Amino acid sequence: PEQTHTLITHGVYRLSRNPMYLALLLLLLGWSLILANGLALLGLPLCFWYLDRFQVRTEEQQLRQRFTTDYHAYQRRTRRWL
Repeated sequence: PEQTHTLITHGVYRLSRNPMYLALLLLLLGWSLILANGLALLGLPLCFWYLDRFQVRTEEQQLRQRFTTDYHAYQRRTRRWL
């Protein structure tokens, strides 16, 4: 976020504010299903919690400071995940 100069709100970013993290979680889900291991599925909620708590919220705070009203408007019209 420190090097961000433009707020992108079109393409996949109009559906989700975090499409890359969402894709990562979907890949982990697919991997867990391919392994057919219930234990592997336990990592999914842990990964989601960590991303949401420590990565996404920190990035959003920095983006709110950088883009103020534009980012607030973006948050109102676009969900964090889906």
